Amino acid sequence: MTDMEASSIVTSIEPSPAKPMSSAGWPERLFHSFLEAAPDPVVIIDGSRVIVQVNSQAERLFGYTRVELLGRPLEVLMPKRFRGSRVAHRQVYSDDMHPRPMGRAST
Repeated sequence: MTDMEASSIVTSIEPSPAKPMSSAGWPERLFHSFLEAAPDPVVIIDGSRVIVQVNSQAERLFGYTRVELLGRPLEVLMPKRFRGSRVAHRQVYSDDMHPRPMGRAST
């Protein structure tokens, strides 16, 4: 990201006199600005593993628009051949949630 791009992001999230920092919606605007400024794809899911937010980098990586992704299960981003087993793995994790490295089988 260039200094010019960073400057435009910071400028776009600064509160204006018409919308002071304490106004409703400010935290959400700030969050979305940071999400879009992230250099990596970000996909946020809810407790049901449904996609609730993505940034433009995720749209580019996966080839879907934001509208196509929101409200869809996380598994839509996986190759079809892995989707069935992923649901089973997700259930095993949900039954015994604790941090563990990605790709390691539950034990």
